[in-house]
Amino acid sequence: MKFKFNKNLDYQIEAINAVIDIFETGKNLINNKEEFRLQSTPIFSNELEIDKDRILKNLQVIQKQNKVEVVTSLDSVDFSIEMETGTGKTYVYLRTILELNKKYGLKKFIILVPSVAIREGVIKTIEQTKEHFKEIYNTHFGYFAYDSKKLTRVREFSQSLNIQIMIMTIQSFNKDSNIMRQTPDRFNGESPLDLVAETNPIVIMDEPQNMESELSKSAINDLRSLFRLRYSATHKHIYNLVYKLTPYDAYIKGLVKKIEVYGTQEADPSAFVFKVTEIRTQAGKSPQAKVILEVRQGKDEFINKEILIKGNDDLFRKTNNEKYEGLYVNEIDARVNKIEISNGKIFRLEEDIG
Repeated sequence: MKFKFNKNLDYQIEAINAVIDIFETGKNLINNKEEFRLQSTPIFSNELEIDKDRILKNLQVIQKQNKVEVVTSLDSVDFSIEMETGTGKTYVYLRTILELNKKYGLKKFIILVPSVAIREGVIKTIEQTKEHFKEIYNTHFGYFAYDSKKLTRVREFSQSLNIQIMIMTIQSFNKDSNIMRQTPDRFNGESPLDLVAETNPIVIMDEPQNMESELSKSAINDLRSLFRLRYSATHKHIYNLVYKLTPYDAYIKGLVKKIEVYGTQEADPSAFVFKVTEIRTQAGKSPQAKVILEVRQGKDEFINKEILIKGNDDLFRKTNNEKYEGLYVNEIDARVNKIEISNGKIFRLEEDIG
């Protein structure tokens, strides 16, 4: 099956432009010269010809235009984009990457995800959209999932003159024991993380509310990113919000449909169905649980269905429902009869939380 994508959806273009315009100076110069850093190792790094005062002014204009809270100071180079699940968040940030390259010549990007399931989903979306993006931008880009057994890809990432996208989980570099922080002989006393940091990558955080621990924050700082873009429908903390697409906005724009529950009751289109009916334990095995989720039955048909889940299960795969896209089972705790999912929400036995 070949997927077709619409390049002209207004809300997606608005989300993309909200990021691109942050760095507008009116005379941006694209820098394609090669930099030599870390002894004699050739490293091609991102650069921007703009200061923080201009970024703040641009940000305030964007926030007024998009009717979100206007900040008075630039406390960080983190920028939040809030988009309802199922409205093409991954497509938006992938296309934003290519627009950042087109406008400013930026080439090194890291997509940071909280789980392997989300990482695989991102890879799949890239594979589905790469022909579509080639038609729009007529450019080549390299992409790969970070693998500690294939460190040559990290070197290629740092040295390449082409657009490079590395997709990695926060767990792959947030501990001293990670290979990413070691110094293999073939890296001349440097770590793979050193090479990546020298590129001043743009970090795109998918579901950043799952990367708010002090350990995660410290690890992300070690990437020495030029700036960070945070995409989620359920942010825990907002940093310089530039665009917001609420569930209501998504419904008004016709991006989500009213749904049938049990075939008779019409539900709130923004409702999130997750009800814990049973938590099972068995000696020597991880806990499992029975939960009621909203499962797709047909093109526009949904039912609330009881299914069995376990730790790390991908809820989108379980339901084929975009409302659960990017969500997985973080923990099933039988001691206190609760389930935590990857957006930080907690559901307790026989408690329906919408």
